[in-house]
Amino acid sequence: MLTTERLDILPASAEDISELYAIEHDPANSPYIFKQTVEEHLKELENPDILNFMVKLKEDGSTVGYVIIDLETKAEWFEIRRLAFTRKNCGYGRELLTELIRYAFEDLNMNKVWLEAYPDNLPAMHLYTSLGFFVEGVRRQHSREERGLLDEVQLSMLRNEYLELKEKNSLYKTRE
Repeated sequence: MLTTERLDILPASAEDISELYAIEHDPANSPYIFKQTVEEHLKELENPDILNFMVKLKEDGSTVGYVIIDLETKAEWFEIRRLAFTRKNCGYGRELLTELIRYAFEDLNMNKVWLEAYPDNLPAMHLYTSLGFFVEGVRRQHSREERGLLDEVQLSMLRNEYLELKEKNSLYKTRE
């Protein structure tokens, strides 16, 4: 389990998949994330290189989101493949990502954290760059979704960049 000031980040189980699926297909999230079937989500729970976490409020245990992560230990990268929240503009995304980045570099000893986003998801793009992610490039018209052929922006942060950011400010602090 991972934890932040307001959030518990808990491993998902088969019992959580219907809730995860509902968050993923919520109209506020659906245009900006890749969606899977319940069966595909259940199959991922069996893969040790894919981490599925439910994000819950500490104060009442209610679910406010989820995150799916792919690990590549040989290449030392940590891909934040998908995240979504039930409540927007509460700072949960920043809080979650800050902890995931710390976890990847400090606990798992990864060299790279990366993710992809649609360029028209402006709040997400702002969040990622404000946390120190660099735009690596754009895969043009890479995904076909209900709203058409979409570009995907790939963003990443390397361990040395994280360490520099950590040294400069308290955003990325070592867990005590």
